[in-house]
Amino acid sequence: MFPDRFDFTGWVSPVGASVDYAKMLRGLGHIDLWSSECLQELPPASDGHPVRLFTQSTAMRPFVQQLSDTERAAFIARYETALATVYPVQADGSVLFPFRRLFLVLQKEA
Repeated sequence: MFPDRFDFTGWVSPVGASVDYAKMLRGLGHIDLWSSECLQELPPASDGHPVRLFTQSTAMRPFVQQLSDTERAAFIARYETALATVYPVQADGSVLFPFRRLFLVLQKEA
């Protein structure tokens, strides 16, 4: 929506792939690494789409901080429309939200 404000040239995700973590820890000990996708049921919310409310203090924050109040309202409206398509609200107002987690255990070798 605001291409003049957000330049993703050279952007790198702050979260690596599981193989990246295995490579970083190689040589430090025995690594057990696995991932799991949890299906979270986000509760109904009267003040917006449950996934937006879930992400607003993390992934969404750096973007909305750069917007004026008017721009922020337009962005949130469009974001919520997109979220409703991908994460439909259930009859009770909740949303099923898949959330991937990465787990690792590193055992130092003696």
